[in-house]
Amino acid sequence: MTRSKKTAQTQRFIELVDDAIDTITLAAEQFSAGLNENVVNSLCDGAIISLNMFAVSCDQLSKERNKNALKLGRKRVHDRLSELESKNIKVYELIEPHRNFMHAVLDGQKNLRYSTHRVVPGMDKLFQNPENINRAYGDLIKSTQEFDKRQEAMLEPETNKKLAAQHQAQLNEYDSNDNKYKTSSRSKKGKAKVTDLYYTQSGKASKFVDSKANKRKKRQQEEKDAMDEDTFGPEADIYDELIKRPFMNAVLLLSPQMKWMDIDEPIPCKILVPTKDQRAKQNKNEVKILPCYPNNNCTLNATLDILELRVTEIKRIENKYIKNLKKYSMNVPDPALGYKSIEEQTNGMDLDNY
Repeated sequence: MTRSKKTAQTQRFIELVDDAIDTITLAAEQFSAGLNENVVNSLCDGAIISLNMFAVSCDQLSKERNKNALKLGRKRVHDRLSELESKNIKVYELIEPHRNFMHAVLDGQKNLRYSTHRVVPGMDKLFQNPENINRAYGDLIKSTQEFDKRQEAMLEPETNKKLAAQHQAQLNEYDSNDNKYKTSSRSKKGKAKVTDLYYTQSGKASKFVDSKANKRKKRQQEEKDAMDEDTFGPEADIYDELIKRPFMNAVLLLSPQMKWMDIDEPIPCKILVPTKDQRAKQNKNEVKILPCYPNNNCTLNATLDILELRVTEIKRIENKYIKNLKKYSMNVPDPALGYKSIEEQTNGMDLDNY
C-alpha cells in the first residue's frame, strides 16, 4: 500500500471512530429524551452494527500492521469519550458496555463481533430479514457504490499531505502521553450480552436470532435435502424460466424511489435457487436474492419487476461496480462481488442469445 493510500486509510478509520461514537451516543441520548421505544430500539440496532464495523476495521488494520492508525483510533476514542464524560455523564454511563467493547477491541481482543440480531416486528417483503437494520444507519453500512467524494479528496496530493501532517502531530501527542492513552483504554469486561446494549424493556425482551447458527442449520438442511429430494418442486413458478439461464447473476433495480440501506442505485445481486422444501414455503411470485459485497451477509425477497435480467446490462453494472470497489474500498474480497461475476463465469462464452 502506498503512503498516500495509507494516509487516506488512517483518516477513514478516524472518521469511522467518530461515526461509531456518534451512533452509539445518539441511541442513549434519545432514550434519555424519552423518544418512542421502537425508534430507540432501532437506534440500538444501529449501534450494534457500528460496533461490529469498528471491530472489523481494527482487525483489518492489525492484520495490515498499521499500528499508527490503531494508535490514532485509540486516541480518538479516548478524547471523544473524555469529552462526553465531562459534558453528559448520564449518556456516558449509559454507553458503558459499548465503551468496554471498543476498548477491548483496541486492546487486541478477538472474536468480539455480535452475530445475534434482534428480530424487528413487521419487516417483510423486500426487507424481510432480521439483519437488515433501520436504514437511518445506511451511512454506516451503505454500499461502496455510493462512494463518498471525500475518499477521492483524501488522495489528492495537497489534502493528503495535510492529513499526513495532522496524523503525525497526533501521533507525537500520543507517544508523549503513552501511558495516559494505554491505561485509559484497558478494559477487562470486553463484550457484554446483546440485551445489555438495549435501553428499553421492549428492546431487552425482543426475540434475538443467531445468524451464524441459522446459517449452519440452513446449510445442514440443504445438504440433507440434496441427498433425498429433487431441487425443484412440481409446481411451475417464476424459477422455471430462471433456471434455464447459464448463471444466476442479476441486478437489483434500486432507485431514489425504492431505496434499501440508503442505497438508491442499481447494485449487482445473485438469484438463489431453493430446494423443493424451501420453495414450498415461499411466495411463487418472488425469488430470493443475495446482494453483492459488502451487503452479502443477508438475503432478500424480490419480484422480477425489480430485477434486471439482461446479460449485457448486468455485465456492465457488475464491471462498473467492481472497478469502483477496487478503486475506493480498503478490503476487496475474492471474488469482489462475494460471488463470481458474469465475466468470471463466462470466459469468452457467446452471450448474444441471452
